[in-house]
Parts: sequence; structure tokens; C-alpha cells
Amino acid sequence: MSRIASTYNLVKNLPATAERQTIIKQLLTVNIGVYAYYKLTSGPNRLRLKRDYTLQPESGPQALFTYHFVHTQFWPLVFNCGVLATVGS
Repeated sequence: MSRIASTYNLVKNLPATAERQTIIKQLLTVNIGVYAYYKLTSGPNRLRLKRDYTLQPESGPQALFTYHFVHTQFWPLVFNCGVLATVGS
């Protein structure tokens, strides 16, 4: 197999053109939806979300399972969605 053919196959199978599994689509939707909810909510609800679902000294044990899906900043959300879209394909 030539280098050009192998490169072509690699580019052809990039995540941008590959069909994503349903679970990956759902995880991306949950990530973006929770971030939008966090940004649209205010006051005590925002503080409660941050305290309960992100890793902080005062967060509970559930934060070990939810900190990948509850983002309070834009760039960690973009990075996590990028990894899900790339590796999850």
C-alpha cells in the first residue's frame, strides 16, 4: 500500500466525516445542554451546581462521576467535546 493511499484512507476516516455513535451524540448534547443551563441560571442555583457537580473540596462523592459533564467554563467544554467527538468515533 502506498503512502498516498494510506494517507487518503486516514483522511477519509476522520471524525468529521465518520458517522458518530448515538451514545457519543447524546454525551455531546448533555455536555452542551448542562453548560447552557449553568450559564442561563443565576445566583444560588449556579453556586449549587458548581458545588455539587464539579471537583472542589466541598463537593460530594457524586462529583467524581459528573465532573466530566458539568463544565463551568467554555474552554474545558470545547476540549471535552473535541475529545469525545474525536476519540468516540
